[in-house]
Amino acid sequence: MQSIANEGNILLAIRAIQLGQISGIRQAAKQYNIPNSTLRRRMNGIRSKSDCTSPTQRLTLSEEQVLVQKVLELDSRGLPIRLQTLQEFASSITQARGGDPVGTKWPYNFIQRTPELKTRMTRSLNYRRALSEDPKLIGEWFDVRSNTKVKYGICDEDIYNFDETGFQMGQIR
Repeated sequence: MQSIANEGNILLAIRAIQLGQISGIRQAAKQYNIPNSTLRRRMNGIRSKSDCTSPTQRLTLSEEQVLVQKVLELDSRGLPIRLQTLQEFASSITQARGGDPVGTKWPYNFIQRTPELKTRMTRSLNYRRALSEDPKLIGEWFDVRSNTKVKYGICDEDIYNFDETGFQMGQIR
């Protein structure tokens, strides 16, 4: 919040100087409580660090946006990617332009500067299934199943196993 307030003060000071409300840079810096050197650099057209891209940044902003969209799209399909895969995606983009591949620390830095992305540890499917087993919901499903059997007169001999988990009638634990 402090840097946003400073940036606002810098812009106000520049505007006051341009409109002639304040005669000099030193006076404006003192009045708006900002460093004299910062105001002088901005008046000379030098942008703030936050507005500039790093010379070591490998991807352009549009390339980074495309990469973020790709990662979010894969995640929405249930295919979260690993950091190594993110590095490979970025390297393929830079190499398509004739550049060098990104470094091993690039994915960590990319995620830190991209608010839409964050890393998480994945858990195995069995653990999630164990957490989602609610006896009440399962009991309701079996009630609907037995009511359907009675309603349509379905015999036990006419019921077959059909899922891939190896469920066997009468063998539930």
